[in-house]
Amino acid sequence: MAIKPETDNVLRLIRDVLWIAAAGWYLWLLCVVCGILCYITVIFFPFGRQCFKIAHYAFCPYRREIVPQPSLQASGCVHLIWLVLAVNGLGISLMLIMAMLGALFCMTLVGIPFGLQCFDIIPLCLSPFDKDVVPVPTAPLTLPGGRSLS
Repeated sequence: MAIKPETDNVLRLIRDVLWIAAAGWYLWLLCVVCGILCYITVIFFPFGRQCFKIAHYAFCPYRREIVPQPSLQASGCVHLIWLVLAVNGLGISLMLIMAMLGALFCMTLVGIPFGLQCFDIIPLCLSPFDKDVVPVPTAPLTLPGGRSLS
């Protein structure tokens, strides 16, 4: 039995609200602070943009998805700078935080979906230059009787 699109929208909203309460606000704040630090140092301006991309996804991940963008291929040098140098190894730091948070969430039965979501963010933390965050297509919410909310 398939889930109706309206029910899927409500479930995504509930998951996003629970995610924000559990970890989304912390991850968003962490990535925004890192992005601001990168913007202050003009050299790391492109890295700041990637921090804000991660923050955008980490705040409400159930309404967005990560898609590879072959047109945005970055060189290995850029990835190395992201992993090692930018703000004390920003990529590695974010990856370790996501892995530890995911492991903590997976220790409880209720937290397993949130732990898996933390693990889904790790590839974006390690190489954000060749990935893009796009909204998940959703059906418009409808009221009983078939009336639309939009």
